[in-house]
Amino acid sequence: MSSRIVRSIANFLGFQATWWACALGAASGHPLIGPLVAFIWLLVHLATLPPLIESERTRSMEISLELKLILSAAALGYVCDSALVVLGVLEFPESAGIALPTTPWMVALWMAFAATLRHSMNWMRGRYLVGVLAGALFAPLAYRAGEVLGALTLAPAPFGLFAVAAVWLAAIPLLLWLRERFESG
Repeated sequence: MSSRIVRSIANFLGFQATWWACALGAASGHPLIGPLVAFIWLLVHLATLPPLIESERTRSMEISLELKLILSAAALGYVCDSALVVLGVLEFPESAGIALPTTPWMVALWMAFAATLRHSMNWMRGRYLVGVLAGALFAPLAYRAGEVLGALTLAPAPFGLFAVAAVWLAAIPLLLWLRERFESG
């Protein structure tokens, strides 16, 4: 197995571990576990990040690109999930921690997701329609799974799921576009 495939698998598993830590931590009254796991995983991710194109980019340029995308996703995630809270689509139980209006662990999830876009989710590069479909399908499933675990509550179906789908069908293409802009700039 090539090192690139191994890195992609590790990237995917790192994101999954972060998702579970965030959701289970929030559901069990330990909402800081998820951001801590996300922080550690993102540090490891950045520390082990090789240049994608050895001759054209230095390692520091790759880290800079990755950080721009991760921080952009943090801002986007804060705005999107906060809007869902303000609109009454999304609510967090007390066990999920402080919500201003969204929670730190939700923002950490957006950051962790962004760290997959140039690696395990690289296949979506430039495929905006795929991003729309992936956002509309998989984000509601992830939020619903978080609800089943007790980390959050969505507005009654189908409105809550449709609202999450609407946010993410725009968010993934936007993140893909930002990725391309950062890489070309």
